[in-house]
Amino acid sequence: MREEEGRRIRELEIKLDKKEREGRRNNVVVREVEIGEKGVEEGVNKIWRRLELEVEMREVKRIGKGRKEGEGMVLVKLGNWEEKRKVMELKKKLRGKKERIEDDLTVEERKTKWRTEREVEAERRRGKRVQMGYMKMWVDGRMQRWGEMGEVVGVEGKLK
Repeated sequence: MREEEGRRIRELEIKLDKKEREGRRNNVVVREVEIGEKGVEEGVNKIWRRLELEVEMREVKRIGKGRKEGEGMVLVKLGNWEEKRKVMELKKKLRGKKERIEDDLTVEERKTKWRTEREVEAERRRGKRVQMGYMKMWVDGRMQRWGEMGEVVGVEGKLK
């Protein structure tokens, strides 16, 4: 009986997490945005102009506390998935700039990302060639994936 209850609770938690991820699907977080007198939205629009991008922003709001006055982190809810994909493809144009564009992740996804980043750094210190993706990494061409709870769920074949 107890085992059954535990399983049901875990299933409900997974459903809730999935629902939360779906809600964040079209969102991006922009870090180190310059927030001037015209407000948060103008700072984000300046980045979109630099990326030569025009997207529908359903909501723009500052989140967290900025380390410096006039800078901060901004949550941007985009119109649809295609617009988010465009933003994520073009964010590489910001290389060398202070601004960063990232996915809007849940708390659990952020924890998994931090664990993955630590693992990536450890593998690189060992002299291995490492690439990182969403909840996975490739070490010398072999993929390692993480599951919902941050546990390693498998190591797969070579990267082509």
